[in-house]
Amino acid sequence: MYFIYSFLKREEEEEKKEEERKSQEEFYDYLIYMDEQGEEAVCIRKYLGNELEVRVPEELEEKPVRKLGEEVFEAVYEVILPDSLYEIGREAFFGSTVKKVHMGEGIKKIGQSAFKDCYLLEEVRTPHSQEGLSSLPHSIEEIGAEAFRDCWSLRGMEMPKNAASIQASHLALTGMMKKSRNCKSGYKVAKAKNMDMFT
Repeated sequence: MYFIYSFLKREEEEEKKEEERKSQEEFYDYLIYMDEQGEEAVCIRKYLGNELEVRVPEELEEKPVRKLGEEVFEAVYEVILPDSLYEIGREAFFGSTVKKVHMGEGIKKIGQSAFKDCYLLEEVRTPHSQEGLSSLPHSIEEIGAEAFRDCWSLRGMEMPKNAASIQASHLALTGMMKKSRNCKSGYKVAKAKNMDMFT
């Protein structure tokens, strides 16, 4: 009797997971591509739902979500990005109403103008963020030009240790730091009025 109950319970859970998976897939326009390791991965091209708080799934069609494409989000309030994500594409949040973004520690690239004209963006959170201070993931290797330009509500950003090398590469951080101080954590905290540091 217990065996039958366990079997039916497991079957019910599997059906529920399958329904949730299909439901997630309906919220996104996406494509499947081959990543650098030659494995199938997902690039999300557009969020089709109408929820203001969005949790981007780790997988779609049982394949890892690795990229956000161009102009993915528009009318959203808070977006939680999965740990599986490697890249935030060019203009992914451009001009959107987003106020808070949660980034995982797998993100390596933020594309050109990714958050440009996000006037309401107040906070960018990562697992290591300090209270009241936005930060970028340790894993960041590349930031495109004007990635955070005109994010007037974003008042400060804790930069990764490799911020200097990013700046030297003439990416978005070039010339943006008007004030900085060294922290015990080895990070640079940049603060500037009207976010001139992200222009």
